[in-house]
Amino acid sequence: MALRLSGRQRELVTGFLVIGIMVGGWGVAEGLLRFVQRGQFGTAAHVERSVQFYRDQHTGLRLPVPNSTQGKIRINSRGFRSPEIPVPKPPCTVRLAFLGTSITYDPYVADNASTWPHLVTQALQVAYPTCRIDYINAGVPGFSSPRIFVYYLAYVSKLEPDIVVLLPTDTSVALSNLARRKHVHTGLPVQPSWLAQHSELWATIEKNVQVHKLQRAAFVPQDKLTFTSEELAAEVQPALEALATQITQDQRLFVVATVGEQLRAGQDRQEQQRAAATALYSMPFMSIPGLLKAGQDYHEIIAGVAKASKAILIEGHEQIPGTPVYYADTSHFKPAGSRLMAELVSRMLLHAPAVRQLFEARQALCRGSGGHDTSWRYGEPSY
Repeated sequence: MALRLSGRQRELVTGFLVIGIMVGGWGVAEGLLRFVQRGQFGTAAHVERSVQFYRDQHTGLRLPVPNSTQGKIRINSRGFRSPEIPVPKPPCTVRLAFLGTSITYDPYVADNASTWPHLVTQALQVAYPTCRIDYINAGVPGFSSPRIFVYYLAYVSKLEPDIVVLLPTDTSVALSNLARRKHVHTGLPVQPSWLAQHSELWATIEKNVQVHKLQRAAFVPQDKLTFTSEELAAEVQPALEALATQITQDQRLFVVATVGEQLRAGQDRQEQQRAAATALYSMPFMSIPGLLKAGQDYHEIIAGVAKASKAILIEGHEQIPGTPVYYADTSHFKPAGSRLMAELVSRMLLHAPAVRQLFEARQALCRGSGGHDTSWRYGEPSY
């Protein structure tokens, strides 16, 4: 016998079905989002907040956990996103160290062998097959130059790199400091609600709503940070100079690279709003003209420090197109961007006379010692 429902009962059943579908759909969407993020970073949160980072007692720095896996990202026994390296360094080895932030760490490139530091090392190995070449990816998410300096002294310098490639990205920290000092803003990013802290789906929705709001106001100068080039230099230049001085004193071949962001001056208004989304979210006190000025000023500061320290300067801030093909967000590379960055850096290194002299001297040393270890293969552990 068919069950007959009254009008009121049908309304209740329909309401419960709609609620069930909404709750189920939300659960499915939440699960899928967490699955994707775990596949990328090994956690439902972003890489900077991953539980695979720990607070180092000696330096106070937040560092990757040695021998950990973050999604498809693998960390070696010394806490670097790179292959194992022999310690002490063998006499015939040329060792590179890449210093920087999350852009060097390369979180949106899943395979370690596809990160731009790995690809640079691989290109050098192809060019100098009789030398053994290894590298340290010492990029750590969230680092500014003062933290990079501490990290270099405590861990990287002890591994005897011959070439140190620095990719500094200090603008967000510097601008946040200026915003606090000028009482324009707290300098802190938008704080997520309680629900956003417990639901990745709601956090994404909440973030997108906030981003759209900030994009609409991105060209409005009211309540936005204004600064001079001298003020920005005062924030970032001392730490860069200290790092350059230390690396030079350690007699390492010093290389400084600049990197562009997806936001570019030549883009139309809508392209700029889209490209600046993550920068505006982390720095809601900034306008798009202010971000463009900060980028240009910072590149000039880096170039000045490189010139003063007689470093090799690789100006990459205009070499990678500012489109979503190459950038995952305002600043981080997609795999295509990492490949272009690697091509740029390796090409400049291979054409630098000081780099050629280093490799030729190391090749002569290898020949004088009777050759090199033919059992070694690039990218594999060696002890």
